[in-house]
Amino acid sequence: MRKRFLGLLIVLAFALPFVTAAPCFADTGETMINQITYEYDTETNEAAVVSSELEISGDVAIPETIEVDGQKYKVTSIGTHAFQDCRKLTQITIPESVTSIGESAFEYCTGLTKVTIPEGVTSIGNAAFSNCISLSEVIIPEGVTSIGDFAFYDCAGLEEVTIPESVTFIGGAAFRGCSKLTQITIPNRVTSIESGTFYDCGSLSEVTIPEGVTSIRNYAFQGCSKLTQIIIPNSVISIGTHAFQNCVSLTNVYAKEGLSLGNAPFEGASQDIHIWRYEMLKSTDNATHVKIVSVEDQGGSSIPNSFDIQCSTMGNGYVIDEVEPDNLSLKHALIKTEETPATCENPGNKECWTCTVCGKYFKDEGGTEPISSEDIEIPATGHSYENGKCTVCGAIDPDFKAAITAGANGTWQKGTKDGLSFTSNAAFADFQKVSVDGKDLDASNYTVEEGSTIVTLQPSYLDTLSVGKHTLAIVSDTGTAETEFTVAAAEEQAVPEGQTAVKGQAVDNEVANGGDKELLAKTGDSSMLPIAALSILAVASIAVGVLALRRSRI
Repeated sequence: MRKRFLGLLIVLAFALPFVTAAPCFADTGETMINQITYEYDTETNEAAVVSSELEISGDVAIPETIEVDGQKYKVTSIGTHAFQDCRKLTQITIPESVTSIGESAFEYCTGLTKVTIPEGVTSIGNAAFSNCISLSEVIIPEGVTSIGDFAFYDCAGLEEVTIPESVTFIGGAAFRGCSKLTQITIPNRVTSIESGTFYDCGSLSEVTIPEGVTSIRNYAFQGCSKLTQIIIPNSVISIGTHAFQNCVSLTNVYAKEGLSLGNAPFEGASQDIHIWRYEMLKSTDNATHVKIVSVEDQGGSSIPNSFDIQCSTMGNGYVIDEVEPDNLSLKHALIKTEETPATCENPGNKECWTCTVCGKYFKDEGGTEPISSEDIEIPATGHSYENGKCTVCGAIDPDFKAAITAGANGTWQKGTKDGLSFTSNAAFADFQKVSVDGKDLDASNYTVEEGSTIVTLQPSYLDTLSVGKHTLAIVSDTGTAETEFTVAAAEEQAVPEGQTAVKGQAVDNEVANGGDKELLAKTGDSSMLPIAALSILAVASIAVGVLALRRSRI
């Protein structure tokens, strides 16, 4: 019994990890709404479109949410084969809540003409829109990072597609058979052009491959019969088999020197194809600058013919700065630049011809004598300052300090006939005004003259000022010169010996002692009259008193 129990425990011990590791499946269900079947998850409250009836037709809008038994579920994905073979579907509206479109989701929707992919989508699955032959326009939003293999395979009506910069991967044969697609710009973050990506895009005449792509795989551009030129960026290190096979209009291929072009890359292409080997000189924000080092045929042999080649020939942000072979002559789009004289602050330039493409300068109209920017530049003359101002352009000298150079801290005494003068180092022509004690003076209260600026305050004005210190400012265009000055009281008159000062006047002592009337007459002072009257009245009173005393004795 104990052995059986022990054996059971051993079995349980071995089984327990598998039991605990067993997945716990969420409670899911399916529902059909308007001919579309959704699978919903009660734990995540999300739903996915899983299928639809083949007879669904016209314009169809997938809702952002669905409701099942009172519970709402957000629609977040369109599953594999969800609308496959719905040939009567003409337009589909995908809600913003959707983040992924599964494999073959709309494959063989041959009546679908337009689709707008919402911004929330980050990936487009393999063959998602394959064989949608009526689809003419696709807008792929910023945020999509991956376009799967065969995503738009054989969309023969597709004329325009915008691939955002967020895309990092474009799958093999993604646009194969898009026979009406005329131009394509590959995003900067894509590093590889996969096998057959643009196979049989018969109307494709312009392709921009960004710096950063490192490989172009087998058959990438096979059958692009309208493609006339291709620039293989400096970053490419490998090219696959038959990459440009049957590109019958291709005449110019630009590739860096030393790059292997792969096995029979131009089989079936034009016999007049020219392979221009370049060396990258520099890359700026505006352009990639290169030097052409050789011209070859598709067999790798040098072409000895003479060619005139424009610096703008490559286009697509490339500029040819130099050509090395003697049989090449580099031409420019030149415009004449007239001579411009230099100013105090800005340089001028000599007459020259400037290329509107590469920005180079030439001494002659034919562009045969290149010159540098230093050769054509006329240096700025610099300012000629005098008394704080440029005599040429009138600019103010930032280092000039207006100051009183003569008359500072002067003194003027009341009663003086002459005014008080001050000299500022500012130019006379730059004079503006005079202020005393912070108040602007009327021009009648001073004179001003040259040398540099000489201001003289009028004595009649000075006489109105109080005794003490005052401030003066001479204001000019080039600054304000300031100082102080003092107004002193009038000088008192000295009194000679033998005279007495009376009300500010000297009077002889003899005259002063010569009687009240004479003094009054000379001084004009009537202040003695009341005293004299009182004296007479006192004498009269005494006389009356004496007479009365005598009579009483009698």
